[in-house]
Amino acid sequence: AVSGSNNVGGVVGLVDNGSSSGSVSVCAALNPSVKASGSNVDRVAGSVSNGTLSNNMAWDDMTNGGGSASFSGLNTHNNLGGAGVTTIGIHGDGTLGGAFSTNPWVTENGKLPGFGAATPVPEHLLLVPSAPLALTATADGAQAKLAWTTPTYGSSPITSYQVAYGTAPNPANWQLISTSAATVTHTVVNLTGNTTYYFRVRAVNSYGNGVASNEATATITGFALTVTSGPDGKVTGTPGGFYAAGTPVDLTAVPDYGYQFAGWTITGLSSADEWANPLTFLMPADADAVTVRANFLPLPPPQPVMRPVTLRLPAGITSQPAAGIHRIPSGKNFMFTLTLPAGQIPTVRTNREIEGEPEVLTGVLNADGTYTFTVPQVRQTLEITVTSSVGNEAVSASEVWSYGGKLYVRTAKAATIYIYTAAGQLLRQQQVDAGETAIGLPQGVYVVVVDGKRWKIVQ
Repeated sequence: AVSGSNNVGGVVGLVDNGSSSGSVSVCAALNPSVKASGSNVDRVAGSVSNGTLSNNMAWDDMTNGGGSASFSGLNTHNNLGGAGVTTIGIHGDGTLGGAFSTNPWVTENGKLPGFGAATPVPEHLLLVPSAPLALTATADGAQAKLAWTTPTYGSSPITSYQVAYGTAPNPANWQLISTSAATVTHTVVNLTGNTTYYFRVRAVNSYGNGVASNEATATITGFALTVTSGPDGKVTGTPGGFYAAGTPVDLTAVPDYGYQFAGWTITGLSSADEWANPLTFLMPADADAVTVRANFLPLPPPQPVMRPVTLRLPAGITSQPAAGIHRIPSGKNFMFTLTLPAGQIPTVRTNREIEGEPEVLTGVLNADGTYTFTVPQVRQTLEITVTSSVGNEAVSASEVWSYGGKLYVRTAKAATIYIYTAAGQLLRQQQVDAGETAIGLPQGVYVVVVDGKRWKIVQ
């Protein structure tokens, strides 16, 4: 502040060189106030008695006790109490909105014109926030933690903060990081390993973006490892994170039930076995980051165990499928149909045992005279043997027959009947009354003896 009684100015009080002209040229008055108790007071010179003012500047918003009009911006004053010849408006961010008609002053964006060199705008004159103080940046893995002190000046409260960062000095890619005036820290994430970053912070108020802070640097050492998996499994072992070059990594892909490992998708490694499980490698020193993804696919349907079945036929008998070796899925049935000469019936055995005896199959007589047999649940190597004999041929009489799944016997008097298997084993002995008797028997070939007479029956 400048004060006095008479002839008070921001640069000089009185310009008077006696008989010759004096002058005040290329001077700047940024005094916050100029006051006098008497007369002759102004921003540049209080009084000019014999001389001139040229290319001088004064900050118009300072208090003028002499009553001169107040002008917006920064002006040149070439006469006492008069308006500036050229006005240079100063925007909220400190940039200039005009230029002098004469140019003894050096101008620079964001600074006040100066004689020989531009000068910073004094912080107490700024409308926008001054620079945040003492910005620091500390590397933490793939992050940088920033801290600063709240700006000292600004004509309205801080409304937010912005950060700019990059790999070259003076970054200008400003990004909003907070809308709280109390914010004094921020963490920048997802940075690249073995890289130095440059950071600046600035505050914002209702007048605009403030002055940028000092520049801080942080060097990120090491590399990022990202580990993911498909939806049908997981990865165990080294977790994703930030690791120095040479750090061992050990990963195992674990598929869910019903799925199988289908290889890795890897970036950032010059050489890696995409099918190795577990996968091991050392973090490289020649890549910004390494990403590893485990892939999974559904398991294919299991292939059935095949069982060989050999079908052997005597001459004169054909089959469908043909005689020979057939491969049947384990546990499945094997079905075949036999065609025999007229009047013959088949006997079919396998090499499986039922209660110590070879298995004898029961066939179904088809309408066309063929027989169909089914071997149930083949679970071993199987051999099927077919023989034949004359069917329903009465050996001595025709009083015994089969029909509808039953054996019928007709006698003139009570008698004892004997039923034998085709192999000659007595299966049943039964007393029957005179007349017709029906006896239920399983399917098969039987020899029936009544009163010394024999019948061969196909049931």
